[in-house]
Amino acid sequence: MQLRVKAIAYEAEDILSLDLRAPDGAPLPAFTAGAHIELHLANGLRRQYSLANPQTERHRYRIGVLKDAAGRGGSRFVHDTIRPGDILTIEEPRNNFPLQEDAAHTVLIAGGIGIAPVWCMAQRLHQLSRSWTLHYAARTQARAAFLDEMKADSFHLHCDDAHGGHRCRPFLPGRRVRNLRDQGDRGYPRSPRYRPHPGRKGVEPNHRDLLFRIENQPAGAGPLIPRSVPPTPPPAAP
Repeated sequence: MQLRVKAIAYEAEDILSLDLRAPDGAPLPAFTAGAHIELHLANGLRRQYSLANPQTERHRYRIGVLKDAAGRGGSRFVHDTIRPGDILTIEEPRNNFPLQEDAAHTVLIAGGIGIAPVWCMAQRLHQLSRSWTLHYAARTQARAAFLDEMKADSFHLHCDDAHGGHRCRPFLPGRRVRNLRDQGDRGYPRSPRYRPHPGRKGVEPNHRDLLFRIENQPAGAGPLIPRSVPPTPPPAAP
């Protein structure tokens, strides 16, 4: 599929957004929150970028691209070479990170450029009048993308350079926190991409649901392993 770069915008330090549209103005293939597209770059590389605009928009795809100096050149090519008016070849949207739209309450957690698909999810939940909360972590406010659009009371920004440095920590047994699962909350959308690693101590390979909480924690603390949620037992035989 051939799309034209309608506009390029500065979103944050080292992050640009690209507004991609059909050259003839035709509607684009539909997508759902969490989807991504694959760009075929002129330098021979292919890169996947999550869609950040609402899924109800059929006139454009909007992606956010972080310039990674340590990468293999895809993001640098986008930042340094692509300009408005260029024609790009892309693959149609695919979704390996679907949103569970029917949850009683959804807790969304994103860090850095990972905000792109999660912001798309938040916009979808807002359109559905669902209950949601978004926690966005970034090194500094200057490196947090799409902030101008995030005005809802359900949005919370966490920066390493604020309050002495804090971060999100997983839920752990023995801590005095509310059980999100018992309250009907989900810590993240269902996706096999985010299953616990089967080799990690204390994590069962078939457990897909994790519980998370947001906690102010001084930076530099060691990594913590999420707690697995036991699968729901089958109903008793009559």
